Amino acid sequence: MWNRNKSTFLLVKVRVSSRFNLVFPLLLPVLEETLEEAKDWMAFWKWIYKREGSWISTTCSWLQAGGDMLQEIRALRPMDIIEVKTPEAEIAVKLK
Repeated sequence: MWNRNKSTFLLVKVRVSSRFNLVFPLLLPVLEETLEEAKDWMAFWKWIYKREGSWISTTCSWLQAGGDMLQEIRALRPMDIIEVKTPEAEIAVKLK
């Protein structure tokens, strides 16, 4: 499915008893590119050491799974993921 409205930001907003307000924006394309570069570096070290059952192979598979998961998240349209409001705190996670 073609979706032109890929999500760009993952916003995490935390407010605790109206004194503490934190907004943490995570730029998804930068994270996706960072995972791709880390995967390339680990493939290089895997080629240097020529070991299949080492921690390098495990790390390569984890990076691949993380990249696939991030692509699926970005394919979602901008939406509210979680919004929790209590008298003590408010927490919201959104894709923008």
